[in-house]
Amino acid sequence: MGRKLIQSGVRFVTVDCREPINTWRDGKRVKFDGGSNMNWDHHDDIYSESHTNIKGGGAGAGRYGIHTWPMMGSLDQALSALIDDLHQRGLLEETLLCIVTEFGRTPKINERKGRDHWTHAFSFAFAGAGVPGGQVVGSTDKDGGYITSSQAYTIDDYAATIYEKLGINREKPVHTPDGRPIYFAKNGSPIPELF
Repeated sequence: MGRKLIQSGVRFVTVDCREPINTWRDGKRVKFDGGSNMNWDHHDDIYSESHTNIKGGGAGAGRYGIHTWPMMGSLDQALSALIDDLHQRGLLEETLLCIVTEFGRTPKINERKGRDHWTHAFSFAFAGAGVPGGQVVGSTDKDGGYITSSQAYTIDDYAATIYEKLGINREKPVHTPDGRPIYFAKNGSPIPELF
């Protein structure tokens, strides 16, 4: 669907990969019970094989306690298919794909067998629009908990990279109806490795 929207000229498309009702496991297609009720907010029981209801659990108690394997496989399958589709149709060079989450997850499992919100480190990915492929920019410790590279990129840098790729001057403000200037990622700098 994402490729079809891009192909038909839609300039901004969001694809939310959260409902793998059917997925692959051990090389076989299986129906996953509860697949329509999934998202990545895994506060509770992320290694369960079915729904759970943890008393006193986090935001996902009794709802998101669904094993992570169908979600990871579903995202991998959908994202690789989108990139292949765009490439085959000559659209990847003019389309910027941004793969991002709300923020990171704790590097250690919590007392409810889940992972909570974590702002110290997380990943995002870019593809298309001339972004050189096959590279990793930045690094974290072995648990993915803290940044270890000399350059820590921020959300402002992420936004500045997108605006730069789109040709938007982030130093030039837009003004509210009462004249107040609003800047787009003024404090951020585009990530040089992505150009």
